[in-house]
Formats: sequence, C-alpha cells, structure tokens
Amino acid sequence: MRPSEEMKVHLDRTFKWRLVNPAELDQPVLVVIDYSPSNDQCPISIAFDCNGGSKCWLSESAVYPISGQKPSPHADYRKFVFEGREFYPYSIKAPPPEIFTDIEQFEDVCRRLYQHTVRSTP
Repeated sequence: MRPSEEMKVHLDRTFKWRLVNPAELDQPVLVVIDYSPSNDQCPISIAFDCNGGSKCWLSESAVYPISGQKPSPHADYRKFVFEGREFYPYSIKAPPPEIFTDIEQFEDVCRRLYQHTVRSTP
C-alpha cells in the first residue's frame, strides 16, 4: 500500500519523507527522515513497510518499553542505510490500514514509535 496523492500532499507539509526501495530490502518503504514531535526534541528516522505489515525500521538501535510493550528487534528482517542513516529492523503491532491515507493515524504511529526510542526520564 502506498500513500494516496492526497496523503502525499499532507506528508509534504508535515514531514521530510521519501518512498524508496533500498537495495537491502525486497520491497519499498516509506522513510520519514529526522522526525521529532517538537523542534526541541532529538530527531530520529523511521521507515514503514509499504505492504502494511508489522515491519518497521528505526534509526535507533535501542528501544524502551512503555506500559510493558515495545517494538521487538527482528533479526530476520534486514537493516539498511539510507541518506547516511542506519535503519534497524523491528516488528510492531501492524499499524491500522489507514496509516497511508489518514495523516492523523500516521502522525500517531510516528509519535508512539518515537516515544519508544527516546527515554523521557533518566
């Protein structure tokens, strides 16, 4: 599943993103480059499986639990490098099908993944 034309317009307004097919992967991914929920927070990059599956990639190798849950590192998926950033593979609960058609759903998934990569308390 790829973003609709309308969704691409919303993504262009809100994110630095690319739809790419890294040589290391068998399918295209939607990459969000340097995402952070606000300007004063450290950015990360996130890639989403365009097939709508439970694969995602994060530019952070460490994730932290929230309410006992966290993305699972997944050795069967390949990591890749894009624009100088290394992306580590994770398995997550499959995002809702609307992730590529509803900007609010997309932002929510990005925000939740971001929270798992950045410790809010020392």
